[in-house]
Amino acid sequence: MDRANFELARCLAERQTSQIHLVSHRIEEPLRSHPAVVPHLVPRPGGRHLFGSFLLSRAGRRVAHDLSDRQPYVIVNGGNCRWFDVNWVHYVNACCQNQSRGAPILFRIRNFFSRYRGMRAERGILRQSRLVIANSEKTRRDLIETMGVSFERIRRIYLGVDPTQFSPITEAERNAVRGELSIENNAQVILFVGALGYDRNKGFDTLLAAVKQLKSKIADPVHLLAIGGGKLAYWQKMINAEGLAMNVRLLGSRKDVPRLMAAADVLSIPSRYDSYGLAAHEALCRGLPAVVSAMAGVAERYTIELRDWVLPDPEDTNDLARRLEFALTNRIRFQAALDRLGEQLRSWTWNDMAAEMIRVIETET
Repeated sequence: MDRANFELARCLAERQTSQIHLVSHRIEEPLRSHPAVVPHLVPRPGGRHLFGSFLLSRAGRRVAHDLSDRQPYVIVNGGNCRWFDVNWVHYVNACCQNQSRGAPILFRIRNFFSRYRGMRAERGILRQSRLVIANSEKTRRDLIETMGVSFERIRRIYLGVDPTQFSPITEAERNAVRGELSIENNAQVILFVGALGYDRNKGFDTLLAAVKQLKSKIADPVHLLAIGGGKLAYWQKMINAEGLAMNVRLLGSRKDVPRLMAAADVLSIPSRYDSYGLAAHEALCRGLPAVVSAMAGVAERYTIELRDWVLPDPEDTNDLARRLEFALTNRIRFQAALDRLGEQLRSWTWNDMAAEMIRVIETET
């Protein structure tokens, strides 16, 4: 389960007003063994999403049907289960173009058909769902414009955060993490958090090109730390070819992302599409500047003072390099505005998000 689904399920389980049935490929502890949770684990044959998604939808329908007399509501995500009750949308396939140039042909073919299948499933489900919950105003607009979902059936509820995990970075924490990673005190560190597969949707290729420009503009050493699993050998080959082997470090999948954020001076995720952008949200909560694309829903949370951190065109390498340089060299100027936004975002916790979802669902369905 992704973080948002996990947190909603946790909050529901802690209410313990009824059993919570979870249908997923993976459910992590302590949720899986919670006394209020009934897990329904679904296999993903060969690790393939195509087969796994079919089994997930079938299992979800079976469980929902079996519990229809006992469960007050069923929540699904987008097109992942053909059930027409509450749909919590984290992603709209029709708004995300395939970004797999340079990838093996078999991957590109699979990616094309996966997106096509996803769009068909979304259209068939979202238009008939009783209530649709969007994670941003951007997602709400996308649902109306591309899926034909009526405005009256959509409610926007922003994602939450754990304020204890994502509190402002301290100088001691920064020094400790930089020491662990052997990063020079005067280095300018850019952090990327996102999937590093063949698909280039998160804009890591654009960021690499911007870093290549940036290292010639800034006197101090420039480092890019990338957190995320996927095709790391594929990206390392590109990094080496661009002469960035000394500037870019691929850290792979990590569970200590909040701690690693302390090493950075700025986070950048120039996504070509992102319905929200939780990593940027969390970075802002830690008091870390985050340069994001206007294609990410989280960009709508930025105040007027921080709009220079929003990249209008995720393909514009020159503009990204300029905005990163601006963020790195003008942080003190914008610190007060960043602190205010971080405080506002930290005040809306996962519990607040879950409580609002439950209120909306129980009021309107």
